[in-house]
Amino acid sequence: MERHRINVFVMIPLLLASLALLPLPGASGTARAQDDVFHPYAHEPCPDVDGAAAYHAAFPAGSPFGLNPGERGIQDHINARQQAADGMEGTFADSGFADRGPDDPAEGLSEGPAERIPADPLMVSPLSPAGTITDTTPTYKWTREAGATQYRYQLMKGTTTVYTRTVGSGACGASTCSNTPATVLGFATYKWRVRAMVNNVWKPYSAFKTFTVAKPIPTPMAPVGTITDRTPTYRWTKISGATQYQYQLVQGTTTVYTRTAGAGVCGASTCASTPSTALRYATYKWRVRAMVNDIWKPYSAFKTFTVEKPIPGCDAVLLPAHSGGCTFRLVTPQNCEEIDLSGGKYYEFAWFTDGVYCETPWTMCIAGNPANVTTGKNIYCEDFSAGSTDYITHYGGIVYVDAEAFNSLGLTTDNGIYHWVVISFSGANPNSQTFRVKQ
Repeated sequence: MERHRINVFVMIPLLLASLALLPLPGASGTARAQDDVFHPYAHEPCPDVDGAAAYHAAFPAGSPFGLNPGERGIQDHINARQQAADGMEGTFADSGFADRGPDDPAEGLSEGPAERIPADPLMVSPLSPAGTITDTTPTYKWTREAGATQYRYQLMKGTTTVYTRTVGSGACGASTCSNTPATVLGFATYKWRVRAMVNNVWKPYSAFKTFTVAKPIPTPMAPVGTITDRTPTYRWTKISGATQYQYQLVQGTTTVYTRTAGAGVCGASTCASTPSTALRYATYKWRVRAMVNDIWKPYSAFKTFTVEKPIPGCDAVLLPAHSGGCTFRLVTPQNCEEIDLSGGKYYEFAWFTDGVYCETPWTMCIAGNPANVTTGKNIYCEDFSAGSTDYITHYGGIVYVDAEAFNSLGLTTDNGIYHWVVISFSGANPNSQTFRVKQ
């Protein structure tokens, strides 16, 4: 049985401040953390200062800074891992450092060890927005700076400046300041920073704070496809800040029912609700929407499913679903669903706990029909521990199976029905369903 890995991409913004070189009296120059220019992480040679024999670099404690890969004269002596940890300063010989290209050999050795310098106390900190939000006109909040008369915050999308706003100290309370621009943002990821004016001088910008504006529309997850459950559980993705959800079931052009559920039906990332109304054997479609800030947001796209009569024997299970403790559910394939493994296709076997922590290893078994659990004949099992792949956690797992796996394992059936079973640690809390295979 082959396991496929999920690649999870985590976007971590790289916060860099550039260096600007200013001449010192005589034959030297000074490099200071620039306060209003953001450069991408690419080599930009330091400007040459005529007659300079050395450059002085100063990085205030707590200030983010980055070193261009080609500028090894500084990078060799102020380790980039110290960024935002300690104030550092040092003197560096010129020796071609100011204007060498990114592929030139490392030069500009230090004339002395780096020394620590105090933090700049006049740097404000952005507070919010941060993380994932749904508000397209967010309120920006930051820490108040004593003596500041103005504040300026800047919003960026990638390397493009969306807007820059300047506000007076009247935007502040005792310890924080806030401002809400009228500009409507698109659904994307942004970063923003803020700085203060003290004694008519603009102080350095803060580090960037990142946030994502997500569509406040849930994604319907289940039911989908062909099912036999006449009182299915509806599952959808959780929306940040939502206080209520409303899902609607439609058959043809007729609304069968509309149900409203509070945010309490949600776990860490998904929500679920099970109406008691029994459905007829027919095809349906359903959608869901969220209430955010007391406003109902648009409905999602429809998800379609069909309720079919169970095939004789399809309701048979090897082991009953456990109803306490580490309870989990089998997601795909659903009970009696026919999975298509023709032409080299593979199918996703997935189970989840909706936020309940379960001990692992998970044991997943697939059995032909009939199957003898006691002897193990016509049944195949494999253990999966949390962390063994990106698919397996203490909150569920995903395993992909193809027709070759069925054939190589010798699984057979006398009525086209197979069983699959998932068991948590030490055989506890089993759950099982049946499915059919098209090859």
